[in-house]
Amino acid sequence: MMDQRHVHEPFVFAALALALTAGFGYAAVIIAALAFKLPLGVWWLALVQAHGHAQLFGWAGLFVVGVGLFFLPRLRGTTLARSELAPWTLGCFVVGVTLRAFCQPVVAIVETQMPQASLYAALGRFGTLVSGVVEVIGVLLFVTMIVSSFRRARPLSAAAPIIPVQPYLATAFVSLVVAAALNAALSTSIALRGYLFPGTLDNALVHLMMYGFVIPIALALSVRNLPLFLRLTSPPKRVLLPIFILYVSGLVLRVAGELEQVFGSVGAVLQGVALLTFIWSLDVLLRRKAPWTASRTPPPAGYVETRKPTRRNYPDYGEFGRFELLVISAYAWLAFASALAVIGGAATLAGFPALFNPDIERHAIAVGFITLLIFGMAVRMLPGFSGKSRVASARLVLGTVWLGNLAALFRVAPLFAPDLPGANIALGASGALGWLAVACLAVNMWRTFRRNDKRANQIS
Repeated sequence: MMDQRHVHEPFVFAALALALTAGFGYAAVIIAALAFKLPLGVWWLALVQAHGHAQLFGWAGLFVVGVGLFFLPRLRGTTLARSELAPWTLGCFVVGVTLRAFCQPVVAIVETQMPQASLYAALGRFGTLVSGVVEVIGVLLFVTMIVSSFRRARPLSAAAPIIPVQPYLATAFVSLVVAAALNAALSTSIALRGYLFPGTLDNALVHLMMYGFVIPIALALSVRNLPLFLRLTSPPKRVLLPIFILYVSGLVLRVAGELEQVFGSVGAVLQGVALLTFIWSLDVLLRRKAPWTASRTPPPAGYVETRKPTRRNYPDYGEFGRFELLVISAYAWLAFASALAVIGGAATLAGFPALFNPDIERHAIAVGFITLLIFGMAVRMLPGFSGKSRVASARLVLGTVWLGNLAALFRVAPLFAPDLPGANIALGASGALGWLAVACLAVNMWRTFRRNDKRANQIS
C-alpha cells in the first residue's frame, strides 16, 4: 500500500519518465524529421499517434491522476479511500502507455517494411490490445478511489470549497472514462487489422482527453489554488456555472464536429468564449482587481514588522522560484489558443476557408498551456504535498520558464509561416527544447522529494 502522504510521488515520476521517452522524446524525433524533410514512411503516422497518446495519457494524464489522488479528497474534506488500489492504478497506466508507445509503431513498421515477419506483427497487435484494456482498468480504479473518498466524506455545507468546481470535476471524470473506453475500442480495432486509429475518432479521443479531462481539472485546481498562490480575487461563483455550461456545450459540439464540420465550428467558438471569460474572471493575466487579502481585517499593530516580508504581490518568499511566470505564461497561451478557436470557428461559419492550421491551437494548448501549467503547479504544490518547505532549485524553475516557453513558441510560430527562413530550424528545435524543460522539472522534483527538508531549505 502506498503511503497516503506520498501517494503522488510515484505518479509524478512515472509521468516524467513517459514524457522524456514516448512523449517529448518521440516529439523531438518526429518534429526534427518533419522540419528537415527527412524521408518518412507511412509508419511515421503511427509514431505520431503513439506520441500523442503518451502525452495525453502518460504525461498529462498520470500527473493529473497523481495530484488528484492527493488533493481531491482533501478538497472534499476527507482522506483517500481504498488507497491500496493506487499501485495498481499506476501500473495499469504505465503498462498501457508503454505498450502503446512501442507496439503501435512496431505493427506499422512490420506491416509496411517487413510483411514476412508475421510473428512480430501479431505480438505488436496483441500488445496494442492489452494497452487499451489495462488503461480502462487503471481509469476505473482511479475513479473508484475518488468516488469512494467522496462518498465517505461528511455532507457538504453551502460554503464547501469544492461546490463551485464540482461540475468541472464531474466533466473531467466522465470524459476520462469515455476516452479510455474509446481508446480501448480503437486499440481492439488495431489488434484485428491496420495500424492507425481512424483520423476522426483519434481527433475525438484527443478532444475528450485534452478538452474534456485535463483542462476542466486544470480550471478547477486554478479556482481553488491560484487566488492563494498569486493573491488573486477568487472568481465570482455566479459566473463559474455559466462558463461551465458554455464550455461543455462547446466540448460536445467539437467532438460531434468530427462527423459534421458545422458542429465543430460552433463548438470551437463556444469553448473559446468560455475559456476567455474564465481567464478574465480569474484575473490571472491583467490583475485588474485588488487581491482577496485586501478585504481581511488588518493585523495587530507591530505584527507585520516582526515578520519577514514576502515577495511583492505574492505570499511566498521565493522558496518556490518564479513559479508565477509559468502559471501566467500558461494562461497567456490558453488565451491565445482560445482566441484562435473563436476567430477560426467564426470564419468557418461565415463561409471562409480554414484560417489556421489546427495544429496551432492544439499545440498552443498542449505545449503552451498544459505543460507550462504542470510545471508551475508542480514546483508550487508538490513540495508541500511531500512535506517540504520549498523546491530544491529556483534556478531550475527559471530554466523551465525559458525552455518551456521557447518550446511552445518554436512549435507554434513556424506553422503560421512555414516557408519563412529559419522556420524549419525553429520547428526542429522545439522538440529538444521541450525535452530539456521536462528534464529540468524531473531533476528538480527528484532533488526536492529525495532531500531532507533542511537541505531543501537552501534555495540554489
